[in-house]
Amino acid sequence: MKYAYLVFAFAAILMSCDSCSQDKKSVQQMTQAQIDSMLIAQNRNFHAQEKERIQKYVLDKQWPTTITGTGIHYWIYEQGVGETVKSEQVAWVEYEVSLLDGTVVYKSMPGEKVPVKVGHDNVESGLHEAMLLMKAGDRAKFVLPSYRAFGLTGEGKIPMNAAVVYDIHLLEIQ
Repeated sequence: MKYAYLVFAFAAILMSCDSCSQDKKSVQQMTQAQIDSMLIAQNRNFHAQEKERIQKYVLDKQWPTTITGTGIHYWIYEQGVGETVKSEQVAWVEYEVSLLDGTVVYKSMPGEKVPVKVGHDNVESGLHEAMLLMKAGDRAKFVLPSYRAFGLTGEGKIPMNAAVVYDIHLLEIQ
């Protein structure tokens, strides 16, 4: 399921190449190394395009973001005074999740405090990484590339291969 998009794209490429080529090399004649090489090239191309889209989004918003080693853009736009979050702690947050086109897909209810057990809850890995950059009272924006969000499968209202934007207010840590 996770690689369905790449398999579909690969099959479409093969069918179009096969129907247009004179030698009509069949899929069965391709080696696993050739298939792997094509998939790796397609994946690199997708991530390069996504990186450009995220950079354009951040520039258009004029956010002074910092980029983590894993490609997450973040901006702590309101500084708190509390402790920094540590793995295993519960962070109580208010949040809004949107797509790069501005569509809000999820948000906490007004006044609702949502618990996130950092490092353990069933949320995207990029959110755990983002939470570790915050301290109590911080308000921050995070742009998670698709591979640090919901990747090839998407989730609910979030389409496959979508970068997501989190606006988080870290209320307290336990």
